[in-house]
Amino acid sequence: AAGKKNDGRKKKRFVLCFGSPNAAGDDAALRLADQLKVQGTEFVKLGSPEEIAAYADKDFVILDAAKGIRKPVWLESARQLEAGRIVSLHDFDAGFFLKLLEKMRPGLKARVLAIPLGYPLEKAEKSVLKMLQGVK
Repeated sequence: AAGKKNDGRKKKRFVLCFGSPNAAGDDAALRLADQLKVQGTEFVKLGSPEEIAAYADKDFVILDAAKGIRKPVWLESARQLEAGRIVSLHDFDAGFFLKLLEKMRPGLKARVLAIPLGYPLEKAEKSVLKMLQGVK
């Protein structure tokens, strides 16, 4: 179509990183945001769940530490935060906010990449890279 340009570039993905620098092990996503480099991906440190709204119309993934898991896992819905008994300092607020966004935007696919609380950073880095590269 006239005026539209398709140069074959992929849409940029945003990895929204949460964590508390004051809680042991809960800062993993924030630390990974400084270390990881993935082509076509921007790592963004967020301080509060409501900041997610700015990315609701973009391709985004949430990266956060969680209790109740043994290895990094994908959560494909905000409902899994509650159903799986996965808990981090941010899950109540972020889970609630993601559920609200999913209701407001029926096509929204809120994906969360959860890292076990206290997981070794080097292992987390390898796992997160592999998992992010495998996502379309």
